[in-house]
Amino acid sequence: MTAFLEEPWFLFIWWLLVNGAMYYLAFDFLLRVNGAKGRRYLPLWLVICGSMTLCALCLQIPGMFFLYILCLTAFGRLLLKIPWVRLSAPGAIVFTLHTFLEGEMAVILAFLSANVELGAYGGLAQMLLSLASAVLFFLLLSWVWKTYAKALRQPISSYLYVLLLPCAAFLLAVRYGLRLDSPAFAAHLSSFGLNASLTAVLVMTGAMGLCLLMIKVFCQLISLSGHEREAALLEEQLEGQKTYLEEARKRNQTYASFQHDLDNHLLVLSGLLRKQCYEEAAKFAEKLHESRLPLSLSISTGAPALDVLLQEKIGHAQRSGIKVFWDVDIPEGFKGEALNLCAVFANILDNAICACAKALCQEPVLWITTKARGSFLVIEGRNHADIRKGQEIKPGTGLRNVRAIAEKYQGTMELETNEGMFRISVLLCSG
Repeated sequence: MTAFLEEPWFLFIWWLLVNGAMYYLAFDFLLRVNGAKGRRYLPLWLVICGSMTLCALCLQIPGMFFLYILCLTAFGRLLLKIPWVRLSAPGAIVFTLHTFLEGEMAVILAFLSANVELGAYGGLAQMLLSLASAVLFFLLLSWVWKTYAKALRQPISSYLYVLLLPCAAFLLAVRYGLRLDSPAFAAHLSSFGLNASLTAVLVMTGAMGLCLLMIKVFCQLISLSGHEREAALLEEQLEGQKTYLEEARKRNQTYASFQHDLDNHLLVLSGLLRKQCYEEAAKFAEKLHESRLPLSLSISTGAPALDVLLQEKIGHAQRSGIKVFWDVDIPEGFKGEALNLCAVFANILDNAICACAKALCQEPVLWITTKARGSFLVIEGRNHADIRKGQEIKPGTGLRNVRAIAEKYQGTMELETNEGMFRISVLLCSG
């Protein structure tokens, strides 16, 4: 068995397979991080990279790794259509991890070849080390993608390379110092003693850990920046709602004042008619007509601020030709802040009114309802929309603010699309 593993053709095929796996992982990482669609180009990518591996194995052409990075960049930009700002970060990560793993494997393998009598197990040692390197490469890329994919998709992630510049200088020093891109790298590494080999492996492992730590810190800063931006937008929206509610409350006071004075106006008009002062009664009635106020909806939810908001939003929807059905009741057990509650309803209704205006149906309809149990409150909105069943919804600022408020109250936000219909469900908990 060991003799079979020592056959040159077998090791040749093995190196082609292992390098092909590494190239596939780099290509897959680039696609997944950017959410790009381009797997149809995978066979072409593997053929190109396989050709480079053949050249490196047969012709001992130096510098093939840099050609590989150049091809990966060109592939991502020209065929996958990934913008430069979203290509630089994953490219830098692939370059960094690949170099460190290749360097460590080369040092360990050279040390074993020069200082340990492997005999018939030399081929097996090469296979195991290369397999371990590929598995570790897969695990590290998977960890980066699962943990930081969202942050790496942000435009600011393109500046990750600035943070990795010191690492890039160190990487070039590693590749040059170990002569990884030279045909004589095996003979050079064989001259390393135990201490030198151990030092090289430890330094590269520590540097790789430092790079991963930099990526973690950078992505956390991106996430914090995004959270702060969303919090600022939410705060701005809440301030706007506060001003809006104050103006609506003043209008309600005007309605109440007019209704209070209406009885007196009717008494005056009745007195003029009894005295048969018809001309003065007509003038008084005309002035009363001119000073009339438009009637507002009568809505009572148990939350005064929300009453005012719903009167305004539902009234606006009805004036826009939208049929509205509502059943909103806020229980006494729900202790959420009025501004947050109003922000949720305002965003749901604003989105619904906007969607209904674009809907293809002649008489668009929206529904807004609540269900409560103890400290839990479920807010559900449904409306006609120009949308298909299962169509993906990309939340805008309004829906992101709703999600942020739901998370603040240990709740959730769910979106559902059907043919011509959109549904949003928000769970809030004030307990």
